[in-house]
Amino acid sequence: MEKGDIMKLSIGLVVCCLVFAFTQVLQAQVEQPKRVELDISDDDNVYTVVNAEEFGLIAFRDLKKKDLRKKTAAWEFLMFDTLLTKQWVKNYEFESDLIFTGYDYDDNRLFLLFKTGDIVATDLRIVELDLYSGDTLQHRFKQITPITPTHFEVIGDNAILAGQLNFRAAAIHYDLTTKKTKVFPWLYGDKTELMDLSIDEENNLINILVTERLPDKRTTLALKIYNEKGKMLSNLVLKPERNYSLLDGAVTKLDDGKVFIVGTYARKKSRYSRGIFIAETLLDGSSTMRHYNYGELDNFFSYMKERRESRVKDRIQRRISKGKVLKFNYRLLVHDIIERNGQYIMIAEAYYPKYNNNTHHYAYGSMWHNPYYGPNRMNNMNFAGYRYTHAVVLGFNKMGALQWDHCFEINDITTFNLERFVNLSFKNEQLVLMYMQDNVIRSKIVKDSQVVEGKNFHDIRTQYENDEIKSTRSEVSSIHNWYKEYFYAYGTQKIKNSATTEAKLNREVFYINKVTYNQAL
Repeated sequence: MEKGDIMKLSIGLVVCCLVFAFTQVLQAQVEQPKRVELDISDDDNVYTVVNAEEFGLIAFRDLKKKDLRKKTAAWEFLMFDTLLTKQWVKNYEFESDLIFTGYDYDDNRLFLLFKTGDIVATDLRIVELDLYSGDTLQHRFKQITPITPTHFEVIGDNAILAGQLNFRAAAIHYDLTTKKTKVFPWLYGDKTELMDLSIDEENNLINILVTERLPDKRTTLALKIYNEKGKMLSNLVLKPERNYSLLDGAVTKLDDGKVFIVGTYARKKSRYSRGIFIAETLLDGSSTMRHYNYGELDNFFSYMKERRESRVKDRIQRRISKGKVLKFNYRLLVHDIIERNGQYIMIAEAYYPKYNNNTHHYAYGSMWHNPYYGPNRMNNMNFAGYRYTHAVVLGFNKMGALQWDHCFEINDITTFNLERFVNLSFKNEQLVLMYMQDNVIRSKIVKDSQVVEGKNFHDIRTQYENDEIKSTRSEVSSIHNWYKEYFYAYGTQKIKNSATTEAKLNREVFYINKVTYNQAL
């Protein structure tokens, strides 16, 4: 090689290195500015962490310490501010026969719901914890309708419990001040299913979304709107087009006398969705509805490998050119709708049930046929959990027209309980998507129709240099929105570090990390 060629090669290598380094500097980063560790052991209960927004975070757990004489159990509570500085630690004793059922946060108060009995209980407790002082107040009441609560919300001095009773949606209202209990009216219908219970804090409204059965056995959605005292204000029943069923959905807050309901629709009586709908509904019951088949979305199949995605899209185009109907079968877990800068943003996570059967391996989401969805075949398999494939994010304008869509691949989560894993936040005009699995944060950054940064992986930051993570409990770890653009991540880790005297050689901890996204310059 000539001297001049060697010089050119060297310059080229230097330029490439500089470009790579510059790209790395410009690339947006997930930062973890603060971490707190709580010592635990294998036998301990892990902490439940509650978002108290700009007030901080509160962590609590059952200490597994029972006083047999007093018939009480000890619980521990810790309050942290937004810098993850510990504000106070309190221990309380609750009746040992109470079963922890749920919690809610409202106006600097934490509410814990307990019940007696394993299945249906009439004796309930609400423990109200003041986050300023750590003082508690207990509310005891009897259920007048023996539902098993699946949703628990507090608005002001009103507690709402909702669930199922005899295959019908039901909810009760408990006034923390007057101690009076009543059943929500116009909710307990034939073969209804509770989809969601949400609070519109700006308008002091309670939104209960249920499925209802139409006379021809198709399903639709009905939104029941109540004031904070449980008085019904509106009953909005969506009317799907012929041969369509509405499966699930989420609701925006009431704005200018209308609400948007966004969810998934199916063909006829199917339980598997074909696409997304958005309904603009007025309080007089009138509504307009738009449907978007999955095949009409630009990025719905981007979670697939490139060659498979290309084949699917080619088949879609061939069917469209022949005037044929696009057929898909997906299950989506729909999140609450977020309003931002004149847009309504919907996020939903696609999943499918897995079964232990070595003789059948069918890919979910097939356009044409899914043999293992027959009920008889499903009954013959052992349920192995729900497998997540991807999240879809869609932006609608105030007229309900689709503006853009994105896909966020989820290829490493299987769970026995349906949960929302992907979280969404904003940094200036950019949309930040995150979820966590096995001590690794996955992120993706988009802005309207553009992908600012594709899927990236970020290890959970530990407390000390040379910390070596030996094991973790993946079913415990998670990441959630906190306040503004911040998230909080938590989980358990067994850590070894032989290079520092600041920590034990081996330690097992429950950690909480503050997480944020640093936008590229």
